[in-house]
Amino acid sequence: MGDNLLGEFIKECRKIMGFSMRELAATAGISPSQLSKIERGLSKPTEDTLNQLAFALKVDRYELFVLAGIINEEIKEEIALSLPVIFDKLIPKQTEIAMRETAAASYEPLEGIIETAITREHPDMSAEDIAFIVREMLAAQRLALKRLSKRRRQPRLI
Repeated sequence: MGDNLLGEFIKECRKIMGFSMRELAATAGISPSQLSKIERGLSKPTEDTLNQLAFALKVDRYELFVLAGIINEEIKEEIALSLPVIFDKLIPKQTEIAMRETAAASYEPLEGIIETAITREHPDMSAEDIAFIVREMLAAQRLALKRLSKRRRQPRLI
């Protein structure tokens, strides 16, 4: 993060939460152009705007106040103690999003390959039946990957 700590933090949280700029602006009740200016460090938000953003991003409002430079030292200490809790909430969410994206990226191409193969082998099969087979094969693949992962963690006896 550079000089624009508040804007960069809001942008990173927005991405972790999976919001587009328009979605976050709508959820927070501000205009997309105002959010854009805040993220780029061109506008200093009011306390009300920070409260709305904190609520929409599910982060501690005091954290945003500190990053915006509008909070006293007493509250800074209180916030410093709560930061580990805040990051504990963000990191699992970011990990979950990354896992979902990885899973989607790895299963979608396989889905197309399976569908193409079944269609070639059985051109008279209905789309509903093909979709059923694809879902079953993807479920089998996920199960096999899960079992392989467990197997790799177990010590092997020679």
